Amino acid sequence: MIVPALGRHLYVCALREVQPILDRDKAFWHIVSIRTPMSPPAARFRGALDVLPLVFDDIETAGTPEAEGLRPVQVEDLKKVFAFLDERPGKPMLIHCRAGVSRSTGLALLLIARGMIQRGDPDVTTAAVDQLLALRPHAVPNCRILELGLAQCMPADRAREVMVTMSNHPQLIQNRFINPNRE
Repeated sequence: MIVPALGRHLYVCALREVQPILDRDKAFWHIVSIRTPMSPPAARFRGALDVLPLVFDDIETAGTPEAEGLRPVQVEDLKKVFAFLDERPGKPMLIHCRAGVSRSTGLALLLIARGMIQRGDPDVTTAAVDQLLALRPHAVPNCRILELGLAQCMPADRAREVMVTMSNHPQLIQNRFINPNRE
């Protein structure tokens, strides 16, 4: 699907969906591949133009007992994604994580919102979430990814406010209850 705010095709999926998509759309996609530190690197993606590998766990709060021993997304990870995207203007991007529900959708929502901010769109919150839901209806975006990334585009307090507003979108709240064990 072409995302107007990005001026490119954007696809969000689970790891198991990637190779069939690449087999269908040979030499079309640039891939952002997200895995956990405990997962082995994905097999080579036949047909991908290039791949940005990222390694972090699907946690939304760092520094809590539940997050002990896990690696949350870092600002440096998101800066790599921004650079990868910006170095390929207009090129199709496919983002995946294990299940295609949280980390990949959090990153996709961030990129859509960032594109809208760069274009000067007045209502980033609702329009960006609606665009994400058109791509991945069962999305449960990782809030840490969203907040850290938005803080690269706007003041941190505003980034938190936008993240909270987006996270409270009625469909995303419903999806959290449908997909409680997301990754």
